[in-house]
Amino acid sequence: MKLSRSEILMKLSNVFFCASNISTSTSSFEAGVQHDPNLNRLAVNMFTKTEQYLQGELDAVLGEYHLLTEMNRRTEAKYREMRDTGRETQTAIELLNAKYLELEPCLR
Repeated sequence: MKLSRSEILMKLSNVFFCASNISTSTSSFEAGVQHDPNLNRLAVNMFTKTEQYLQGELDAVLGEYHLLTEMNRRTEAKYREMRDTGRETQTAIELLNAKYLELEPCLR
């Protein structure tokens, strides 16, 4: 399944949105335990920086993917051109050989 850049980014933003919502939660596993607001701020900051880092990595990988796709497309076109040139050369050689065979008796 091939995803577009926007679909990949949308899925990742959904993941990070859910993660950042979890990190800002004020619920506690133990009743009566107060959350440290500094800890929550640091957690949100960590998730934000992680999101930015992963986004940068994905952008780089996506750029490399587009580069490889373009290289493959151009390589395919070049090989197609070389195939056509080879076929034209083969046809020309066959034509020259046929003409040579016609002229060979005259050359003796």
